[in-house]
Amino acid sequence: MQLVFESTYHLPDKIEFLYNIHIITIIIILILSIIFKNKIYRYKGLIVLFLICSFFYYQGLNSTIELSKEIHKSFLDKSYKVLVGEIKNLKPMHPSGHGLETFEVNGISFSTSYGNTSEDNTFFFNLTKAYRSPIQRNGQKVKIFYLPTKVNKLCIPFIPECLKVKDKRGIIKLWLVE
Repeated sequence: MQLVFESTYHLPDKIEFLYNIHIITIIIILILSIIFKNKIYRYKGLIVLFLICSFFYYQGLNSTIELSKEIHKSFLDKSYKVLVGEIKNLKPMHPSGHGLETFEVNGISFSTSYGNTSEDNTFFFNLTKAYRSPIQRNGQKVKIFYLPTKVNKLCIPFIPECLKVKDKRGIIKLWLVE
């Protein structure tokens, strides 16, 4: 058996640092806005725009940190699912990189999109046949550790119902079985 992919579930220290610096910047801007409210009225639009962008940046960074913790936890408590079988119904992605590449193992379907090189630090397997994936044909034997599909709720203020967003199954470890 040859290990060809393992999730990089830890975040670099820089991300935690950027997260803290960003929060401190927002707090400083809010304090300065209160102290100098008469002198910075000309920049009010820019400050509001910055705060709105900061909110979305914070949400994206926060979800990345949560995903990293979830993957790490799955490795620790072995809550991932394991499959051993043959690749079936491989439908390669177009070489231009638009679309999904799909395949099945033991009736469970997986999809990957534009491929990262194996040297990249990624949470989930994302290589495709056109971009050096070890999965090249139907019938290949593989062993896969994956996180099952789950439904997340995306709640937006002033919208009465939360949106349901379905995650795809994420391969966190992949072996080729010879």
